[in-house]
Amino acid sequence: MPAGQTSTSRTDIEVLFSGLPEPIDIELDLEAGTIYWADRGDDTISRAPIAIPAGATAASRTDRQILVRGVREAIGVAIDKRRGRMYYTGGNGQLGRANLDGSSKQEITVDGAFTGIVVVDLP
Repeated sequence: MPAGQTSTSRTDIEVLFSGLPEPIDIELDLEAGTIYWADRGDDTISRAPIAIPAGATAASRTDRQILVRGVREAIGVAIDKRRGRMYYTGGNGQLGRANLDGSSKQEITVDGAFTGIVVVDLP
């Protein structure tokens, strides 16, 4: 916590989006300057540039791309840049994957108990 600031007055946090339904997990692609997130409020996986567009605010920006719909209780997202894919989980046991642009969506399973997910890239 910065000296002299409180949790409601601190200046070292930047809000990137406001008004999203219920974002719960994020994945950053720092090379591309992109943030991916799972939103269990509208059952989606989305992405957007990390930087807020010129002239926009966290509340007014319109650059969110919904990549995958129908991820019931979307709770996890992980990207695999080397293979150009993302993986996502839903609170109901759903595990799926798609290309980083959301195309070629494939459900891997709907059985299990998943929360988050991570991609480990071994040599």
